[in-house]
Amino acid sequence: MPFRQKEKEEEMLRIYETTIELVMAMRSVEAVLKRHDLHLADQLHRAMDSLTSNVAEGSLEQGKKRNVMYFTAMASAQEALACLDLGRAWGYELGVSRATVEKFRKVIGTLHRCVH
Repeated sequence: MPFRQKEKEEEMLRIYETTIELVMAMRSVEAVLKRHDLHLADQLHRAMDSLTSNVAEGSLEQGKKRNVMYFTAMASAQEALACLDLGRAWGYELGVSRATVEKFRKVIGTLHRCVH
Protein backbone atom coordinates (compact mmCIF):
# COMPACT_ATOMS: atom_id res chain seq x y z
CA MET A 1 0.00 0.00 0.00
CA PRO A 2 1.44 3.40 -0.96
CA PHE A 3 2.46 5.59 1.96
CA ARG A 4 0.00 8.40 1.13
CA GLN A 5 -2.90 5.95 0.94
CA LYS A 6 -2.02 4.43 4.31
CA GLU A 7 -1.67 7.91 5.82
CA LYS A 8 -5.09 8.90 4.45
CA GLU A 9 -6.72 5.75 5.85
CA GLU A 10 -5.20 6.39 9.28
CA GLU A 11 -6.50 9.96 9.18
CA MET A 12 -9.98 8.70 8.31
CA LEU A 13 -9.86 6.23 11.20
CA ARG A 14 -9.05 9.13 13.53
CA ILE A 15 -11.91 11.15 12.02
CA TYR A 16 -14.29 8.24 12.58
CA GLU A 17 -13.24 8.12 16.24
CA THR A 18 -13.75 11.88 16.45
CA THR A 19 -17.29 11.53 15.07
CA ILE A 20 -18.04 9.03 17.85
CA GLU A 21 -16.72 11.53 20.39
CA LEU A 22 -18.95 14.19 18.84
CA VAL A 23 -22.01 11.93 19.07
CA MET A 24 -21.30 11.43 22.76
CA ALA A 25 -20.91 15.21 23.20
CA MET A 26 -24.22 15.83 21.41
CA ARG A 27 -26.23 13.56 23.72
CA SER A 28 -26.63 16.28 26.35
CA VAL A 29 -27.32 18.88 23.64
CA GLU A 30 -30.03 16.67 22.16
CA ALA A 31 -31.60 16.30 25.62
CA VAL A 32 -31.79 20.10 26.00
CA LEU A 33 -33.22 20.49 22.51
CA LYS A 34 -35.89 17.85 23.18
CA ARG A 35 -37.23 20.03 26.01
CA HIS A 36 -37.63 23.00 23.65
CA ASP A 37 -37.76 21.85 20.02
CA LEU A 38 -38.35 18.20 19.12
CA HIS A 39 -37.82 18.84 15.42
CA LEU A 40 -34.42 20.44 15.93
CA ALA A 41 -33.39 17.65 18.33
CA ASP A 42 -34.38 15.06 15.71
CA GLN A 43 -32.54 16.94 12.97
CA LEU A 44 -29.36 17.03 15.08
CA HIS A 45 -29.69 13.32 15.85
CA ARG A 46 -30.14 12.41 12.17
CA ALA A 47 -27.23 14.64 11.12
CA MET A 48 -24.92 12.95 13.63
CA ASP A 49 -26.06 9.48 12.53
CA SER A 50 -25.46 10.41 8.89
CA LEU A 51 -22.04 11.93 9.61
CA THR A 52 -20.74 8.87 11.43
CA SER A 53 -22.33 6.28 9.14
CA ASN A 54 -21.06 7.92 5.96
CA VAL A 55 -17.51 8.27 7.30
CA ALA A 56 -17.53 4.58 8.24
CA GLU A 57 -19.04 3.40 4.96
CA GLY A 58 -16.97 5.73 2.82
CA SER A 59 -13.76 4.37 4.28
CA LEU A 60 -14.58 1.01 2.67
CA GLU A 61 -15.39 2.46 -0.76
CA GLN A 62 -13.26 3.73 -3.62
CA GLY A 63 -13.47 6.40 -6.27
CA LYS A 64 -16.65 8.36 -6.85
CA LYS A 65 -18.72 6.38 -4.33
CA ARG A 66 -16.22 7.20 -1.58
CA ASN A 67 -16.28 10.88 -2.53
CA VAL A 68 -20.09 10.94 -2.47
CA MET A 69 -20.17 9.37 0.99
CA TYR A 70 -17.51 11.71 2.35
CA PHE A 71 -19.28 14.72 0.82
CA THR A 72 -22.54 13.59 2.45
CA ALA A 73 -20.72 13.18 5.78
CA MET A 74 -19.25 16.67 5.41
CA ALA A 75 -22.70 18.13 4.69
CA SER A 76 -24.11 16.32 7.73
CA ALA A 77 -21.38 17.74 9.97
CA GLN A 78 -22.22 21.22 8.67
CA GLU A 79 -25.91 20.52 9.29
CA ALA A 80 -25.15 19.53 12.89
CA LEU A 81 -23.27 22.81 13.38
CA ALA A 82 -26.26 24.66 11.93
CA CYS A 83 -28.50 22.91 14.49
CA LEU A 84 -26.23 24.20 17.25
CA ASP A 85 -26.35 27.70 15.78
CA LEU A 86 -30.14 27.54 15.57
CA GLY A 87 -30.44 26.34 19.13
CA ARG A 88 -28.32 29.24 20.34
CA ALA A 89 -30.27 31.66 18.13
CA TRP A 90 -33.51 30.47 19.75
CA GLY A 91 -31.95 31.15 23.15
CA TYR A 92 -31.39 27.59 24.36
CA GLU A 93 -28.47 27.00 26.72
CA LEU A 94 -26.75 24.10 24.93
CA GLY A 95 -23.45 24.05 26.80
CA VAL A 96 -21.33 23.35 23.70
CA SER A 97 -17.64 24.03 24.20
CA ARG A 98 -15.33 25.69 21.71
CA ALA A 99 -13.34 22.46 21.64
CA THR A 100 -16.41 20.59 20.42
CA VAL A 101 -17.03 23.13 17.68
CA GLU A 102 -13.37 22.82 16.69
CA LYS A 103 -13.75 19.04 16.45
CA PHE A 104 -16.61 19.55 14.02
CA ARG A 105 -14.46 21.94 11.98
CA LYS A 106 -11.58 19.45 11.96
CA VAL A 107 -13.88 16.72 10.66
CA ILE A 108 -15.28 19.04 7.99
CA GLY A 109 -11.79 20.14 6.93
CA THR A 110 -10.50 16.58 6.66
CA LEU A 111 -13.51 15.46 4.64
CA HIS A 112 -13.17 18.52 2.40
CA ARG A 113 -9.56 17.60 1.64
CA CYS A 114 -10.63 14.04 0.82
CA VAL A 115 -13.28 15.04 -1.71
CA HIS A 116 -11.47 17.95 -3.38
